[in-house]
Amino acid sequence: MSTDWESDEADPLQTDEDSDYVPDIEVEEVEVVVPDDEHENEYIYVTPTKTRQRKRRPKEWKANSAKRLRTEGKEYIGRKNRVQKAKELKEYPHVCRYQCNDNISEAQRQELFRNFYELPSYDLQTAFLSSCIKKIPPKRHTVAAVANKSYSTVITLVGNRVCKQFFLRTFNISVRRFQTVCKKTTDLNMTEPDKRGKKEPPNKIKESSKNFVISHINMFPKYSSHYSRKDNLNAKYISGELSISKMYKLYEEFCIEKQELPVKESYYRFIFNTEFNLRFHKPYNDTCSRCDNLQNLVKHSTNEDEITNTKRDLELHQRKAKKATDAKKADIAENKNSKNTAVICFDLQQALPTPLLTTSKVFYLRQLWTYNFCVFDLLAGKSHMFIWNETVASRGSQEIGSCLIKFIRSLPSTVTKIVAYSDSCGGQNKNISKLFSFIVQATNITEIHHKFLEPGHTYMECDRSFGLIEKKKRQIPQVFIPADWETVIRGTSAKFVVYEMNKDDFFSFSPFNEIMKDPKKDSDGHPLK
Repeated sequence: MSTDWESDEADPLQTDEDSDYVPDIEVEEVEVVVPDDEHENEYIYVTPTKTRQRKRRPKEWKANSAKRLRTEGKEYIGRKNRVQKAKELKEYPHVCRYQCNDNISEAQRQELFRNFYELPSYDLQTAFLSSCIKKIPPKRHTVAAVANKSYSTVITLVGNRVCKQFFLRTFNISVRRFQTVCKKTTDLNMTEPDKRGKKEPPNKIKESSKNFVISHINMFPKYSSHYSRKDNLNAKYISGELSISKMYKLYEEFCIEKQELPVKESYYRFIFNTEFNLRFHKPYNDTCSRCDNLQNLVKHSTNEDEITNTKRDLELHQRKAKKATDAKKADIAENKNSKNTAVICFDLQQALPTPLLTTSKVFYLRQLWTYNFCVFDLLAGKSHMFIWNETVASRGSQEIGSCLIKFIRSLPSTVTKIVAYSDSCGGQNKNISKLFSFIVQATNITEIHHKFLEPGHTYMECDRSFGLIEKKKRQIPQVFIPADWETVIRGTSAKFVVYEMNKDDFFSFSPFNEIMKDPKKDSDGHPLK
């Protein structure tokens, strides 16, 4: 019988003696608003990559996409839903006094055209055109042109002077675009940026007010779930007693205290939804306290050696957790079609109170607790629920072992091997090795492999079943007697097999203590932890 899943002596997870080892992980960063010492109302804040509400994507808007395609010289649909053709190099068959066609080849024109439309912005294209144009004072004025013409232009391409028409046809631009470039070119040969759409509206909320809202939201304690990362990577959780409306009322009080002008609740709600990824309830999956402690050390420590060692410990811890989870997946895949092996995980649900009432007086009275032990068949996908209350038995290792015996007796006679996963609760799960020895000797089971998940990372399929029960629990108005919990659990899912445990179903394993000693090492020689 094996009691540990780590067996390779050279496994890097088994030792941290290498002082030169530096892990290559990234420690999770937390969004923080920090008041500046020199400027009381200035804050530093980093917006999370994913927020509670989907962010706007102006680059993907139809009008902005059309602008981008137009700048790139590609085909686009205009505002009137008319298809505008892509830009193409125009021919210049005429002969001018600068001999443009002779001085610049068709291949050079193609390269100029391609390089121009590969520039990513309108301003860069304007700067490129401006670099080819030089404004000089006119050599002579006519009477009609004195008030109109203030400069002449010298246009150069590839070191050769060209005429205006050749220049326009090479880049396929209009006369108006040419004139705009000339107007935006200053006397120092600098180009002014495009100012269209840059004017701020008069009723725009100040950036300092926005940062003040962000600072207030960051004052509320937040934590993350290490097991929900796969589904929602950046989600943080705050107290379920709060709401956006309650937070806004606290914000108004905070503004009075700090003598700040508050923004409207709609804007506060907008910032909460677009700048944060927060939830108002505790996640169904508990967080890992060891991960939280190590990450806090990394974030707040000033000692480089301590940070390096902490990062190493954090990675070793997380890699062990991943290895245990991968081992469970491998056991499921390996024995998916096996008829002689059962792969299970088991856990005890949080005690269920009786009576379950809505009145507040119940919190001041002693309640009767009902226990629910779940054995989840990972191959069949069914949950076996064993229910009893505290007047029948307690919830120690003997009760857990009795439930396991009842489950094993329900298995088909062809099953001779069991692979079991559980957390490392010392009082319940780590004290049943004697029970497994008895099962191997007294039943047709020949092998039992009990594997423990890494502490803090013990989320199993049992917890998913418990979550369904909790959801069902919120839908029922009241529970008066312990037997009602059995009805609730039976009605939660068709995949739940429910057993009502009586006193006769529980066994005492104290006689084993006289003939069997607790092992100090497993079958591979590793010390039991």
